[in-house]
Amino acid sequence: MWQIGYYSDEFGDKTDKKFINSKPIFGTFRNSATLESNLMVAIVIDSKTSISIGLFEYLNHVVTGDYDEYEIKIKYGNNEIVEFKDYYRKMELSLKEKNSEILYNILLKGGQIKFLLKNVSENYPSIYNFTIENPKGIESAIKKLENI
Repeated sequence: MWQIGYYSDEFGDKTDKKFINSKPIFGTFRNSATLESNLMVAIVIDSKTSISIGLFEYLNHVVTGDYDEYEIKIKYGNNEIVEFKDYYRKMELSLKEKNSEILYNILLKGGQIKFLLKNVSENYPSIYNFTIENPKGIESAIKKLENI
């Protein structure tokens, strides 16, 4: 479910800088205008301390934000739950180093991982739910990212 990509320079040419990109992950979202509508999610990993999450409502409408605060809950393993807050910047939820490392370690553990993201900056918060059934292949993708 993971693939290696390469960043491009300002001319559109591929650089040597790599990242890990998830294949599309699907879920649902709800807000004041809709209930249980289709959601697509992309996770981008630059390193264990740099992870971003992109949200696409209705499968194609990128969620944007100007430092909107999100509550993030992740359920994994034997019903363990981790919670933290972070900020949506422009077109992605760029996790702080500490939060990235938490998610990175959860991905390495494998198994089903459930996410609940809530935009608490809105009067009628948007809520996003999605599940990674098994982050299989993350270890080999990380080795390729780190040239191991």
